[in-house]
Amino acid sequence: MFTVNSKKIIELLREFKDPESGEKIVKQIYLKEKVFFGPYLDRLPDLMIEFKDKYTARLSLSTDKEIFKKVIYPHDLTGSHDLKGIVVFYGRNIKSGINFNADIIDIAPTILSVLGIEIPSYMDGRAIQEVFIENLNIKIKETEQKEIKNSDKNSTYKDQREVEKRLKNLGYL
Repeated sequence: MFTVNSKKIIELLREFKDPESGEKIVKQIYLKEKVFFGPYLDRLPDLMIEFKDKYTARLSLSTDKEIFKKVIYPHDLTGSHDLKGIVVFYGRNIKSGINFNADIIDIAPTILSVLGIEIPSYMDGRAIQEVFIENLNIKIKETEQKEIKNSDKNSTYKDQREVEKRLKNLGYL
């Protein structure tokens, strides 16, 4: 939910600058409600920050108090995300040498359609038809989203704690 605090945080983030060049480092800030929807929206961060190409946020805070870091390619790239990506299709029914626009959420519906499996109506994304010579036989299955029961929430929390424990033991946290 967008609040006065969210607005203030966004204003402050937009002003972050590289201390050496004075260049602003934030490219775009997204509110979760503008990007995502669905019953699990409350599990997402309120804001998502897209940094300019040569900047990233530290994935963990350490004692040096440095939160943002200028990226020195390639060794400083430790697992950040990018809005742009590459997908490759290969096979008899695939058009050759085409460019198309798609989102990561389009991959699952495309795979389901290729396999002849119905796409749940609540699933985000679309089947990427334009790469295929013969159109896919896309089937949509009208379904309701599964609600998470309290026991599932507890086991998810326990699973998360176990993953965090293992990552800490490996030195990642």
